[in-house]
Amino acid sequence: MKSVAIISSFVAAAQAGCKIVPTGDIPNGNGAKFPEILSRQVLGFHHCDAPLVNDEFAEGTNCGKISCYGPSNHIFEVNAVCTCNDGACNWMKQENPEQSAVPDCPAGCLGSEVYTLSRCRKNYMEGDDGYMTNSGEHYYWPGQRCKKVQCTDLRKPKHAMKNGNVKFWKLIAKSFFECVCSVDDNGSNCVWSELTNDAVSVAFNDDIELECAEWTSWSEFGTCEGGKKKRSRSCRVNESSYELKSAQSSSDETEMEAVPGHDCAGSGEEIVDC
Repeated sequence: MKSVAIISSFVAAAQAGCKIVPTGDIPNGNGAKFPEILSRQVLGFHHCDAPLVNDEFAEGTNCGKISCYGPSNHIFEVNAVCTCNDGACNWMKQENPEQSAVPDCPAGCLGSEVYTLSRCRKNYMEGDDGYMTNSGEHYYWPGQRCKKVQCTDLRKPKHAMKNGNVKFWKLIAKSFFECVCSVDDNGSNCVWSELTNDAVSVAFNDDIELECAEWTSWSEFGTCEGGKKKRSRSCRVNESSYELKSAQSSSDETEMEAVPGHDCAGSGEEIVDC
């Protein structure tokens, strides 16, 4: 029985290798785990000195470059070696065996509670606009392009539904938006950017948020009494970014109004010093 156990252990060690889909903890990564995107958009392995067998490279295999998938293939690591320790195998840097050689592949553009994108490419990643993580977060694929963006139902201005007429507001977009990804010293990052200069300027990047409705500037009213005075503002649909889906013969200003506290955070009135 002892000899059988030794043989089994030897066979297991001989079969150890690096999978093409890294999973679990990143070596020396302070508890960080390999992103789920790697199981959906597989890494590219280039200039390796051993063959891929059953989705696995043998221990000791050297690869000149490991790159992210498709539109993110400009993100890569070089000079990787498959290193195994106690049966666990990982791609490590040749010049620094303590550092992972798996590139920091971006997860894509995280979905938003404020807006949804549609009319995305049907011929990209089997027709799905993105993927859902095990924790329930929806991501749009890196490189995904979508034609249309709308406020979610909870953020569509209620008065745009006046008299029961369906008048959804939508972002004016003449071209596609693209989920563009990059990596820097802080890790990978993805933002929505215009594909062409003809697209509108609102692009849903970290510093530009889609406003389904927004406040006007404050206007004061009433007289100054006891050093206090009232001022007010209106919650309105941003006409520069939105248009009615159906054409109208006349414009009713009340239809431009949104709902304070629902479409615009905060209050429409306050008392200030005067």
